[in-house]
Amino acid sequence: MKSPQVETGVNLLGRLSTDDWQEIAMANIQLGSDKEAEALGDVERVMRTDKIEGERVRVIGYAQTEDGSHGLQAVEGVADVVASLEIDSDESAPFATYTKEMAALCVRTVQNDTAMDYYFPIDRQAIAVAEILPDTSGVPRYIRKLRHYVDKTEEVIELNDIQDAASKRELIGDLNTMLSEMIYGTGVQVECKAYSQEVNAAKRDIAVDGDITVLFTDPPIFTWRGNRPVLEMFDKEDQSVLFRVDLKDVVDIMPTDEEGIEDGAGLFETVFTEEFQQLAWQLATDLSHTDKADLPDALREHVQTLNDALPYVGELDAVSLSGFVLTPDSVDGRLKPEFIDSDRVSLGEMNFVEYDGSVHAVVEATVFDQLSSQSRSVYVIPSRDKLLRFEHLDTDAEDLEFAVYELHNIAEDAGGVFEEAFYQFSLEEQLEILKQYDDDEAHSVLGLIDNPHEFDGGCTVMAYRCLPSDPLSIVSWNDVPLQEVGDDKVAEPFTLRADHLTVWNPELNEPPSLDGNIQNVTDLPLSFGEPVLMIGDRKNDMFYLVRARDIIGLSRRTEQDVL
Repeated sequence: MKSPQVETGVNLLGRLSTDDWQEIAMANIQLGSDKEAEALGDVERVMRTDKIEGERVRVIGYAQTEDGSHGLQAVEGVADVVASLEIDSDESAPFATYTKEMAALCVRTVQNDTAMDYYFPIDRQAIAVAEILPDTSGVPRYIRKLRHYVDKTEEVIELNDIQDAASKRELIGDLNTMLSEMIYGTGVQVECKAYSQEVNAAKRDIAVDGDITVLFTDPPIFTWRGNRPVLEMFDKEDQSVLFRVDLKDVVDIMPTDEEGIEDGAGLFETVFTEEFQQLAWQLATDLSHTDKADLPDALREHVQTLNDALPYVGELDAVSLSGFVLTPDSVDGRLKPEFIDSDRVSLGEMNFVEYDGSVHAVVEATVFDQLSSQSRSVYVIPSRDKLLRFEHLDTDAEDLEFAVYELHNIAEDAGGVFEEAFYQFSLEEQLEILKQYDDDEAHSVLGLIDNPHEFDGGCTVMAYRCLPSDPLSIVSWNDVPLQEVGDDKVAEPFTLRADHLTVWNPELNEPPSLDGNIQNVTDLPLSFGEPVLMIGDRKNDMFYLVRARDIIGLSRRTEQDVL
């Protein structure tokens, strides 16, 4: 039996909270009014379209195409914009709506050089599967995003036959603004597969045969070459040399004179610099004096400005901090100060909140409580008079504990899909829905663990199935009895030796022989539709199959264990 290679995706809708769905519903009510642009902007913020535009996605659900046809669709293409979709009241739809228009995710496919757009209403009953697929190009996300916008700009120019200088200047200005937000420093190195070079008005196109060239240049800007924007930059050492590079040929752009963040006690000064704190104070003061009618637009603009000034926060997976934070009251939602001391805090984006009659710039954060095994949201004020300690931590033991906690959450979520609507889908669609918890959620959790394929430790479980490695090709997992705590004379949880961890569900990757689709969760007796881990024990030549909910602990072997 061979463990198959699966393409891991990221569930686009699974991360949305109840509050996020409520915000989308409120935005739908405003579509078709003079507040439509603002409402769509709110949906884009909730959906984080800045993170997914231009990325490869797979969506299964109810969709409307450009030609007006609609129905169930399974589409793999590129995520584009969030648009307003008019709902025909005369057409039956598998979801309830009380509005004439709904925000929809546009997915673009290209077949035989012909583009087709599909619009999926952003609704849990309209979309069964929505996942962003992993990129295999090796090109960084920000370069792929720039490519997407360059392609869209070229398309806008050609479709609308835009030739006036003012319009083209505005379009190229938007691209350069985006470029300046992504590219830092006074010098860059551009890795590319082809470029053009101009020296004293002599032009020459250069293609790199099977390799990559690195150009050391001043920061680039976008200029027009016909209807397509291209990068233009001067040689860092020789200002008489001008380079032009089409973004489709760019592999990466990296600063040559900027340093990244450092771990440890100096993290506060590195991230929350004096310049940043001054900017945060100025923006918060401005919001305090903004009229209520102008507040939504000003807030959105200031949040963007502040996040652009803080590029490294999203890279901090685990932060240790102690100090005073603002916590929403569980009863009335009002903010109250609270002292916390935690080694498991995940930082989000910058925002602004009102507290005690003043507006404060804050970092949205999630605190994981090890005692209750629960997470909660807090707001961190980036100020030395509020934070006593702010350090970057990533200890292995904490990662293992957090991984087990997340696996239990995923198992619970997966179990919740077995409702009436699920049984209406075909077997192929049902398996796609369940695979998102394996291919996306559970695989992502294993990514938190350092080198899970060479784990060298133990996995404590409440139940498992076991097969020796030799007969794997001829013995089915269905023939292996389940060993559970309490069976026979066993009263304590089992600790299995583990030197290899992977997510692999035989019932999803080798579907059982069913007469039709899945009619009951018991049709999947090995997993009950939940993610399972394949645990390898090379020393004893054993393989174990364990449901995620049955894993209660992971640990590394120590020197004492070896001795």
